[in-house]
Amino acid sequence: ISTQTVVEKDLIAKTGKRRSDFDREEFLGHVWKWKEKSEQRIIDQLKKLGCSCDWMRKRFTMDKDANLAVRTLFKKMFDEGLIYRGNYLVNWDPVTETAIADDEVEYEEKETKLWHFRYPLEDGSGELIIATTRPETMLGDVAVA
Repeated sequence: ISTQTVVEKDLIAKTGKRRSDFDREEFLGHVWKWKEKSEQRIIDQLKKLGCSCDWMRKRFTMDKDANLAVRTLFKKMFDEGLIYRGNYLVNWDPVTETAIADDEVEYEEKETKLWHFRYPLEDGSGELIIATTRPETMLGDVAVA
């Protein structure tokens, strides 16, 4: 996802076009061009950070064999119940319209109000209080229901 997001943001900045404006093969062509241009710089950065990898065996996730191995393992893990596909996205990028990794999120702290919602218990014996800084999530509190 990281590569996809970086490439798409670059395409938007340079051409005004999004990933969806290209067919799959065209977009993958842009991904491969970005990989060829950026790979050595990324490896140099990793080396400066002190990473000690077996650089002779490095792989790009879109390499044919690596991609097949990743998809095969994800399918196997899914079938065995070790991973699942949830019904929500953790981090959504509205520009590229895709989920992004935690390390791609630009966090910013804000002074805000803490909202409290009171949910009555079904048996009438009291209530459950939920606090949030994002009151718009109240409509998604189906787990409380």
